[in-house]
Amino acid sequence: MKLYEIQDELTELEGLLDEYAQEHEGDITDFPFESQYEKFKGMKSEKLLNLAAWFKSVKAEAEAYKAEMKVLNSRKKVAENKMEWLKNFIKTYLLDGEKIKDSRSSLSWRKSESIEIDEDKMDLRKWPDKVKKIVITADKIAMKQAIKLGETFDAVELVSKNILQIK
Repeated sequence: MKLYEIQDELTELEGLLDEYAQEHEGDITDFPFESQYEKFKGMKSEKLLNLAAWFKSVKAEAEAYKAEMKVLNSRKKVAENKMEWLKNFIKTYLLDGEKIKDSRSSLSWRKSESIEIDEDKMDLRKWPDKVKKIVITADKIAMKQAIKLGETFDAVELVSKNILQIK
């Protein structure tokens, strides 16, 4: 039986239980479907716990992937550092404008332009707006604290949520 079918059966049995309780002045000791009700409750709990166990298995798998990615990212960083070291070593010995080539690889230079800014000497206030990028974002942590102290903001509300914990 599927989980949604169990829930439908439980809802139906709860309705019968309510009717029975009203007909018998709240006394449900002789409710004729008690064993069936308990069976469906047990089935629902078992299925939900099985899903929780599956969730934990998938979570462990994801954590294993994360650990493997950490190892691979470390190896990637080592390879990138080796590449940078080799590139700098080649730069040291390849003269400007020199070209060297064989069937496996080729070395040459190309012109490039870039902006270098001395952060210690710059004053953004003196720069024209056309060369500045201004980014404004909401500070959600400060906003949450302000709302808790009674402030209000357009289009913002503090929402309480229930977060499922599976352990």
